[in-house]
This record gives sequence, structure tokens and C-alpha cells, in this order.
Amino acid sequence: MRPIKHVEKGLTLVAGAVHSTIQSVNKYKPNPSFTPKWSDKPLLKSWQKSKPTLGWPRTTDSLCPNCVIEARESILSGKQDVSVLINEKVGEIKAQIIERDGEIWMVKDCPIHGHFEDMMAIDSKFLTHIEKMFPGRDIDAHNDEKLHNHGTSTIKYGRGAVLTVDLT
Repeated sequence: MRPIKHVEKGLTLVAGAVHSTIQSVNKYKPNPSFTPKWSDKPLLKSWQKSKPTLGWPRTTDSLCPNCVIEARESILSGKQDVSVLINEKVGEIKAQIIERDGEIWMVKDCPIHGHFEDMMAIDSKFLTHIEKMFPGRDIDAHNDEKLHNHGTSTIKYGRGAVLTVDLT
């Protein structure tokens, strides 16, 4: 073994020990979080962030594609007011996200329009990797009660999210 390899190994061990020491100090005496100009609240530390339920199988909220089309047409024709989207659960149904043959599928049933299946990913391992990379939710949305009020789809967090949009 060349001498430089011993030096590299030694530096690696020292760096690991220094990192562990700094981490333990930060755990017991963390610095205050930064508060950006656009926010009244400080940004969250990584350990303060929550995550939605990820992986599969799991249950999620979805929309019946036919109910969405009907609601849009009803609003555009003037038969219904746009407020129906905030005050009622127009087209909202539960869906199951499942793995089938290495692919990820969303399976849902509308009591009016029947059964729907949508492929979300052709590679379940890649989607698993992508979900694991999610850093966590950001600060709670605040000072914008009207701007982000979308009924049951109201925006709850300041920045970043895992969002699967079902465009069927």
C-alpha cells in the first residue's frame, strides 16, 4: 500500500470525527433559523420538517376525470358558480397507489363513472429513489388565507411539496 493511501485514510477518519463532533454540538445548541424577507416565520431545520406518507401501497386523494370535465363545463356554462370547487368535494374520490409488475399504478373508483387505472411510473425503483430524495415539507403557509384557499386542496406549506397530479 502506498504511503499516500495511509494519509488519505487518516484524513478521512479525522474528517469523520470532526463532522460527528460538530453534529453533536449542533444537536444540543442549534443556531437560530434564518427568516427570509418574504416570510414572517423562520425556515425549518431539516429535523423539523414533516413528510407525507410515501411508498406503496398507499391511499391518496384523487379526482374522477369525468366528474372534473362535467364540473368544468357546468361552471363555464353558468349552471354552477366557481365557489362550488371550494365549498364542495367536486369529483373527489379515494385512490390506491399500488405496484404492479414493477410499475406504479393509481387505481380508483367513481360511484358515478366507474373504475379508472392510471400508470404513474414505469419504474418503481426509480420512483422509490425520487420519493426518498424529498427533503420534507417547508414552513406552514401563512398570511395568505384567501390566496391559497382551494377547499380540500388548500396549499398548506410555504414552498416545495410532493404532488402527484392525475391528468386523466
